Amino acid sequence: MSEARPSQPLVLSALSSTATIQPEDLALALWVLSAPDPPSKVVLPSSLVVRRRLARAGLVFAADRRGVELEIEGEPVPVHAALGVEAVDQTLALEQFDLKTSDRMRVVSRLERREPPAPDPYGRRYYWIDGLGAAAGHEEREFFDRHSDQCLFEAVDNVHRWSRARRSFAVVSATAGGGHESHNRLQIVVADDGVGIVGSVREKAAALAARGERTACLSNSAKTGPEIAVDVVSDLVEAAYGDRSVIGARAGHGLSTVAKYAARWNGTMNVISTFAPGRAMHQGRRGRSGHWGHREFMYEGVQGTLLHLTLDAAMHDRPARATARREPVPV
Repeated sequence: MSEARPSQPLVLSALSSTATIQPEDLALALWVLSAPDPPSKVVLPSSLVVRRRLARAGLVFAADRRGVELEIEGEPVPVHAALGVEAVDQTLALEQFDLKTSDRMRVVSRLERREPPAPDPYGRRYYWIDGLGAAAGHEEREFFDRHSDQCLFEAVDNVHRWSRARRSFAVVSATAGGGHESHNRLQIVVADDGVGIVGSVREKAAALAARGERTACLSNSAKTGPEIAVDVVSDLVEAAYGDRSVIGARAGHGLSTVAKYAARWNGTMNVISTFAPGRAMHQGRRGRSGHWGHREFMYEGVQGTLLHLTLDAAMHDRPARATARREPVPV
């Protein structure tokens, strides 16, 4: 893989042939979305499995959003060809891709212009998540879909509440498992090119200071920038700002709620956010009992935040319990 260099081709043809999203995929997706001088083109691998992985990670759609050409084996390709699906006339805001393998994907572009819809009486906002089918056959399907809905809302709401983004998008995808050891999985990626989590927390800290309070994670002068970035994300995930009482939030608890549902559904959570020019901190946790780990990415011009979440719906032999049919609300 080539380095991420402004205005140069981003060559991904040598990526490892695995369907599992890698932290590097996510960091590159954020860089392509946010860099003032994005790559001149993105050279995708010949493996369809890896190309679809890059789509689920958001990289393919970040390039499309920036008008960056996609190329496979020397030939330019549109998004649908990169994913191996037929072109279909769809609205720009809600593009759905059926990958013909019971795997499905939906992209919500230009989130910065689309505030989260108001909840219906059941607290739901995005009924199209159910149609992706990640929880098909699960005896707790209704809980899974509702929790997925809430996670997407929290991530999108954070974009509008804190990021001050110029560009943002979400990719929600469902992949089919093969049995008891391999379950259906829902993956959510929400990316924005805004101020980053540390920049956002500095604004919250100013509001706390006005009340005579402070947050320790920003005020330890003995710590380096990366260490402070780790502290900030850790505090958010551990619900240090969960009640959002600083700014009188409408609803929700941000990353702490997302982390709770990731644990409930044996999922993973990765957060990549910039804390200094060209420097982004990644924090990730794999599985319900996984430990948090962190690393730094340095890409010129990278800016903003990307959240990657997985929720696993373990397959069951028993059929799903019947649930009342509800009409979806417009999104």
